Amino acid sequence: MIIRKILGKKTIKKVAAYARVSTVQEDQNESFETQVNYYTQYIKSVPKWKFVKVYADHGWSGSKADNRPGFQQMIEDAYAGKIDIILVKSISRFTRNAVEAQEYVHKLKALNVEVRFEKEGISTFDSSSEMIFSMMAAVAQEEIHSMSEKIQWTIHRLMSQGVYHIGNNHVLGYDEIDGELKPNKDAWIVKIAFEEYAAGKTSVQIAKILNAKGARPLRKKGEFSCGVVMKMLKKVIYVGDRHFQQNAPYNYLTHKPDTSKKYVSRYIRNDHEGIVTRALWDTVQRRLDEENERKKNHIHKRTFSHFLYGKLFCEECGKPYVRGTRYGKDGAKKYWQCTVNAHHHSKNKCDSRIFNESVILETIAKELGIKTVSKEDCNKVERVELHKDGTIIVKLCEAEAIRTA
Repeated sequence: MIIRKILGKKTIKKVAAYARVSTVQEDQNESFETQVNYYTQYIKSVPKWKFVKVYADHGWSGSKADNRPGFQQMIEDAYAGKIDIILVKSISRFTRNAVEAQEYVHKLKALNVEVRFEKEGISTFDSSSEMIFSMMAAVAQEEIHSMSEKIQWTIHRLMSQGVYHIGNNHVLGYDEIDGELKPNKDAWIVKIAFEEYAAGKTSVQIAKILNAKGARPLRKKGEFSCGVVMKMLKKVIYVGDRHFQQNAPYNYLTHKPDTSKKYVSRYIRNDHEGIVTRALWDTVQRRLDEENERKKNHIHKRTFSHFLYGKLFCEECGKPYVRGTRYGKDGAKKYWQCTVNAHHHSKNKCDSRIFNESVILETIAKELGIKTVSKEDCNKVERVELHKDGTIIVKLCEAEAIRTA
């Protein structure tokens, strides 16, 4: 009889790791790099393991996994069959949300992906660890809850003592020196943004100007965007004021204002040296208010929008008029019609009429006492009401109305 020894097939496991720290402080930077280096070297040192990647999130909170790009990429790769085992330092590094922790662990188990938590000594493939894992996840969630409450208590205590720090993230254009805010080398970025917006530039145009000059946001990687510019223009800190606890405290899990919690809002005028003057600040805020009012009226003006857009309104329903083009034997002709009727998919209808652009311009020119209307001339017009009987009523800006009277 010939006896053959049957050797088991060597199984190579595809192994990844996940590392996270929630702040960008220097002492945490070292911890983050240490985690990444440790797991990279450790996985590569195990013979039957194939190193996949160390997925990482630096400066992201652990209370909501959906907001962490590194974590989501790891889950996506697990679904793609690229991972067999995931190594994590602790449950709190994986997620501090007990519900999310169990949800993602169950998803990974369904994909036959094991998660090993080093600190707790738990493997999700060990059936006896299910109850322990649930308890540990709940403890991790309670830790972040306690931390959130402690931070809120500290803020309120400091505010009651008249101490107002800007925190670890800092503010573009300012440094905190001995408890006082002082404009720094980036103050020019703020000045340009406010001056250009007051001069009529859009947030998109301002972002392009800043990027062309080499300016960079403080906390966001890459270049300035229109959204970052708009947030900058609304910060009272740049005029020298401070507004503390403007909104309700954020919920530690949802990261949204928790309106059920009581809070005290404080506004301090002339708290520190402003980067922009009070007059410039007021001009910018007026324009921001005007923009918000236009959006409420469904006016979404763009750089390429016609100068009449946002000036023409339907007397019947109050909605703005939009521009269109008619093609006939005489060529293309521009016309304006109520937004309600222009949106053919809308169930609503307005008893308004269509106006030729040439007729509208002639009426405005007559009211201003000029022959033709330019973009600059239209700035003197506050509003034009278009009636269904063909009547056009031009309302001039207050200063222009006084001048022409």
